[in-house]
Amino acid sequence: MQVLTRVTKHVASADVMGRRERAGDLMQTGTEAEFSLRFWGVRGSLPVTGPSTLRYGGNTTCMEITAAGRTIIVDCGTGAHWLGKDLLARGIGRADLLMTHTHLDHITGFPLFAPAYSPDFDLVCWACGDAPRPIADTLRSLTAQAIWPLGPVAVDRTEFRTIRSGEGIDLGDGITIRAQRLHHPGGCIGFRIEQGGSAFAIVSDHEHGDDAIDQEVAEFVRGADVIVYDATYTKADYGGHEGWGHSTWEQGAALATQAGAAMVVMFHHAPERTDDQLDALVEAAGGRQPGVVAAMEGARVVRLADGYTFAYEEPSLG
Repeated sequence: MQVLTRVTKHVASADVMGRRERAGDLMQTGTEAEFSLRFWGVRGSLPVTGPSTLRYGGNTTCMEITAAGRTIIVDCGTGAHWLGKDLLARGIGRADLLMTHTHLDHITGFPLFAPAYSPDFDLVCWACGDAPRPIADTLRSLTAQAIWPLGPVAVDRTEFRTIRSGEGIDLGDGITIRAQRLHHPGGCIGFRIEQGGSAFAIVSDHEHGDDAIDQEVAEFVRGADVIVYDATYTKADYGGHEGWGHSTWEQGAALATQAGAAMVVMFHHAPERTDDQLDALVEAAGGRQPGVVAAMEGARVVRLADGYTFAYEEPSLG
């Protein structure tokens, strides 16, 4: 079954939870789907499986953005395996891959990303130019035959480019991408993707508490329509995890309020967080910030004329 939650900048929290429509009609309209984001992996740290994580999903981070007919991928966790198969099935022949950083949960799907092996697919990988090690070297180590039997074939077929915090990319077709440093061990960057006057801001793997970076991030997301935010922890369980490089949904809600965002998507779920626990977090967060949702595999954020929708399909067990 597919259901839809419509969120606009002025909708009340109760309305966000109550306005449900079928998502199929939405997906058939080309103009509305020109700027959308789909989640293929929503977990942080490690993939999980089991009956308690079926609805939100257990793959690690991977997002697909469609803008003006272009395909943009953010991170290459285990969810990238399924995205890759889907891209080839749809006949997509090119994508820009934005890598936030090279921790294992964000790159482990790269050797399993089928388009990287296709001579008919052009893959351009963008990563931080200030990283301690070039991403191509890291991926080459990941795909060494001692670890991956095919060796670095996918690395050799990929074009690598760099972007630094504060810089922008003009992809053409009215699409721009900006990068912003985040507070995370080993370094990490967030991305802001803009097209047609709309903006998605991706703030994954960011720990609040560094005043200078927090101020930069607040300015970076200002005016964004949708913010995808690191909600690994709650305020209650953040204690004892200081320095681990992650934030809380409470911080995300506060940031969205300050930015004037229509929607904030809780992301990078802790591997031990169950479906029922995530349901409870969404309900609690909705009382503080209208338009709060939790990322789930298969969900789409889609631009409409009057705002944004969050549409998802419950997994079939048949």
